[in-house]
Amino acid sequence: MFVMRNHLFPAALIVTLVLAGCDGSPEPLSLPGDAEIRPELLGAWTAEDEDGEVLMLQVAAFNDSEYLAIMDGTEDDMDGYFRVWESLVDGDLFANIQCVGCDDDDGFLFAQLWADDTTMTGSWVSDAFYELVKDAETSQE
Repeated sequence: MFVMRNHLFPAALIVTLVLAGCDGSPEPLSLPGDAEIRPELLGAWTAEDEDGEVLMLQVAAFNDSEYLAIMDGTEDDMDGYFRVWESLVDGDLFANIQCVGCDDDDGFLFAQLWADDTTMTGSWVSDAFYELVKDAETSQE
């Protein structure tokens, strides 16, 4: 069942989902399963960008630990599909965000997400975080 609710979602985060895919990591922080679905993230989230265009992000549970996020009407009027799951790193949850149907080279973006009854906010990780992930991957090889 998909629950629709009106929520506000920062337009900058939506736009960055589309535009920043090439700056990610080739590997996720972990495989899915570190964290269960958080019900407060589910639903329909809307935002208005600086041009007054309304953007919509729909987030649904794909299974017990993964989300399917669909961004309606991206810049080229095509929907964007994203596979998302959270990984526990030093006691904090980080979202692994992978574009579905994009180039395999796009990799994963990482962010922290918070939501309450009306607003979802997100914070992208720093470039230094990606460097730590890259260093950890290299040391495991």
